[in-house]
Amino acid sequence: MDFIKANDFFSIIEFDPVLMYPAVTKDVAYEIVALFCAFHQVSLRRTEQLCARLDAALVNFPSTTAFSFIELIGSVFSYELYPKFKLNYSTMYRSGKHNWSGCEREISYIGDPNGENAQKALEQYTLVWNSMVNVREHAYQPSRLYQIEQGFRNNLNNLISRFDNFGKCEYLENLICLHRNNKVGVEISIENLIRKMKSDDSVKLLTGSEFEQYLHLFNDFS
Repeated sequence: MDFIKANDFFSIIEFDPVLMYPAVTKDVAYEIVALFCAFHQVSLRRTEQLCARLDAALVNFPSTTAFSFIELIGSVFSYELYPKFKLNYSTMYRSGKHNWSGCEREISYIGDPNGENAQKALEQYTLVWNSMVNVREHAYQPSRLYQIEQGFRNNLNNLISRFDNFGKCEYLENLICLHRNNKVGVEISIENLIRKMKSDDSVKLLTGSEFEQYLHLFNDFS
């Protein structure tokens, strides 16, 4: 993370807590990128290239775009490090052996694999985001919406209740500390975001295959 800080990546990015999930600061962004780099044993030169792509993607986001910062990083790492494989962004922080189209790669654990480690924390954040996307996709289907919204709130409550356990996650100390010390604020900000995603037609949701297409715009940074 020292290398990322020293190069002052993301210096011109405004980390908008209204439409970005989860709400992060520049220092938190540094640590999440550093965690992904540690998982994949990325060189300093490759780290610089990955941060340049992230910078380009962030600075060019339309102001009304709602997105997951974790999905953005995972998608960039997938796109840059494993271009021959179509990988889900969440694969990028799952430890252990992975077999991708016959190519096996070991991704090392960060933190205690038997405890509340960084992988489990990111999985819980991702569960909340995926349930938010699900709410958005069914916003005009009242028969299913109530149950889907209940699933979202269950995932959100589970995330908030685990902040204390996640407190010692290697590489995620700043993220967890930021959210653990402001649990009410986290809940309000996420509830506000889901409300915008569900009812505000001006808010564009960027996720999944559309995220991949968006990243293709920045091939010059690879």
